[in-house]
Amino acid sequence: MNAESIPQYRRGPVPTSTILVAAVLLGSCGPRDASGMYMATAPNGVYWLDLVQTPDHRLTGEFEEILLKPDGNIDYTKLSVTGAASGTDVSLALAATPLPFVAVTAAGTLGWGKLTLTAPFNGREPGTVVFQRSDLQAHQRVVDTLNARSRAMLAEKAQLQARRDAEQREQLLEDREQVVIQQLTNLTESLRRAVAVPLQEDAFRAAEERYRAITLKLQDYLNREQRLANNPNAAVVRSQISVAINQGTIATEQAHMQIEGSERDAASKLAARENELQRAEQVCREQPAASSSSTESAGNATTRASACAAFYAVREQYRQKIAKLESRFRQMEAAYQHERAVQAQILRVSEQLQ
Repeated sequence: MNAESIPQYRRGPVPTSTILVAAVLLGSCGPRDASGMYMATAPNGVYWLDLVQTPDHRLTGEFEEILLKPDGNIDYTKLSVTGAASGTDVSLALAATPLPFVAVTAAGTLGWGKLTLTAPFNGREPGTVVFQRSDLQAHQRVVDTLNARSRAMLAEKAQLQARRDAEQREQLLEDREQVVIQQLTNLTESLRRAVAVPLQEDAFRAAEERYRAITLKLQDYLNREQRLANNPNAAVVRSQISVAINQGTIATEQAHMQIEGSERDAASKLAARENELQRAEQVCREQPAASSSSTESAGNATTRASACAAFYAVREQYRQKIAKLESRFRQMEAAYQHERAVQAQILRVSEQLQ
């Protein structure tokens, strides 16, 4: 074949299909620069990565993690990022600043529009998270959604707690009302028992008779002493009679002291009981604490009114009984004062005969 038979080819434009194939083949090598903003979302959170790659393939930046916890609160974590990129391979170290006590290591690959990393995010076992290239506006929209969910959860939680608090207050009011009713009932029963106890009139008469018996005995002693007044040989006997009269007045005082002790004890108990009566009267003048249930409030008011009616009825009987008791003590004191005055006169006459 001679030179004239060799076909000649002219340089012409490269076909478009050839350019597309070349682009795909070159693209398979991945991007050369990891700089940019990346975001990965989860059902209850968002991960944000902002990277800057230097000419020597070093990486710096920030990592943010925003998680919505089951209790409705937002858990926010911000870490500094250092690392390196080699082709499509990326390795990162995420640590808290300024003191990186614990660093999280992440490794992955860089592809077109995404960064795939494997790391123990949020303290869990290592897992793979795919970050997509994003921007601040998209990130803010996700954060706004999480915040809205958080507010809704916290509001629901607050409403639930408010209902629980209200139920507890209702139960507390009900328990207090039951205590009030029981105290009224117990007091009423105690008053009934007190009213049923006899006045012990025999004891009062016995004390009065003892005062009079001593007086009669002393009068008898004085009569004997007067009969022996002009007998010079009866001086010793008269002296003995005078001593006996004096001892009789002492016996009267001792008996009175015992009765006074009993009276003081009774007065102390009556005063304490009167305080109980006044507190019960105050309770009966008040209305039960209002309940959220009108039916329950009406029921509490009816129950308290019934308990108060029973209390008022027996209270009057009790006070009548106490009035009789106090009157009887006054009568017994009057008897003592009378007999003590007579005995004092007998003692003065006896002493004049000595």
